[in-house]
Amino acid sequence: MGAEKTLISLKNISFTYNKGLPTECAALFNVDIDINSGEIISLIGHTGSGKSTLVQLLNSQQAPGAGEISWLIDGVCDERGAAIRRRVCAAVGLVFQYPEDQIFEETVYDDIAFGPRQLGKTPEETEKLVFKMSELMGLDKEILYKSPFELSGGTLRKVAIAGVLAMEPRVLVLDEPMAGLDPKSCDNFARLLKGLRECLDLSIVMVSHNLEYAAALSDKIYCMASGRIVLCGTPREVFGEIKKLDEYQIGALPSALIAAELSAAGLKFTQTPLTADELAAEIFKNYGK
Repeated sequence: MGAEKTLISLKNISFTYNKGLPTECAALFNVDIDINSGEIISLIGHTGSGKSTLVQLLNSQQAPGAGEISWLIDGVCDERGAAIRRRVCAAVGLVFQYPEDQIFEETVYDDIAFGPRQLGKTPEETEKLVFKMSELMGLDKEILYKSPFELSGGTLRKVAIAGVLAMEPRVLVLDEPMAGLDPKSCDNFARLLKGLRECLDLSIVMVSHNLEYAAALSDKIYCMASGRIVLCGTPREVFGEIKKLDEYQIGALPSALIAAELSAAGLKFTQTPLTADELAAEIFKNYGK
């Protein structure tokens, strides 16, 4: 990967649903986020905190009510610097929480091919992209000619991601990608995401309730509550803030919580442990000699 570069910058973003109507509902307040090349970013927080609204803004599914979003990705803006929505949607690929919401073609092949076709790719270019992204997602070729609605939920999610990747985005946005997966499938999916970042030079933004995988995968974590960013930093910085995480009902990693309790009892920790293995290693440093 090349040198780090800001790809999307959100400054002082606010958003309100049904503005001016009796059902008006403010969803985001003064949000600042920068998404840099090669990063994996997690957005965490309880339901209704504004995470899904925020990711819809990233690829222009929604427009902010206040503030400014700058897409700094090559080819996204016109010669005057104004972002073109179609180009934004291709450069910032959004995968919904429920893959069936974005699957609609009769075969898996046609569904993955839909994006490249809309972007004007030739049949040869489209076929190459379909095969490449299918292989990266671990989809067998025989699946390509089946109806997507014959597939399991996990496989359907891979099809949805392959369809987005076929548009060759610079940023991949995933809304709860591990929802409903068993632990083994979550492990496999985590490895897949890391591989995609390296292979395709992607930045990845992931909405997640799974704190363990957010900690394991992320370079940076943003914690949201009531439409605001209330905490951000590296996984160790964020999960070391036990009191703030509790205040905003976001939750804490078991290893970090135990470490905080032991630290209060006088045990010294050189860093916030993110896993049980790291916790055990820190305890051994104190008592293992």
